[in-house]
Amino acid sequence: MERSEKWFRGRGTLILIFSRCVPGARLPTYLAAGFLRLPLPRFLFVTGAAACVWTLVMLWLAQTLGTPLVHWLKQYQHGGLILLGGGTALFLAVQWLRRASKNNEK
Repeated sequence: MERSEKWFRGRGTLILIFSRCVPGARLPTYLAAGFLRLPLPRFLFVTGAAACVWTLVMLWLAQTLGTPLVHWLKQYQHGGLILLGGGTALFLAVQWLRRASKNNEK
């Protein structure tokens, strides 16, 4: 346990920062920081600074790319339904072929 705590103390700052960018990584990383006794002031400072930078970047991206992205996506508004229908048809065809091949083996 002491070795893990020492390892996390050395790399914890970078791990906390990058966990902000990886979906689903924050909760496990924050729990690991608590279990491995990362000092609370360091944890609060790193997560607070990372959250502030992350929020500013996301707001800037939304402001900069939001309107052009919405216009671009409007061109493909029916594409999702076409993909859903095609995927469903492919799934049903594969299931039908599997059952047909099993019936032929018997």
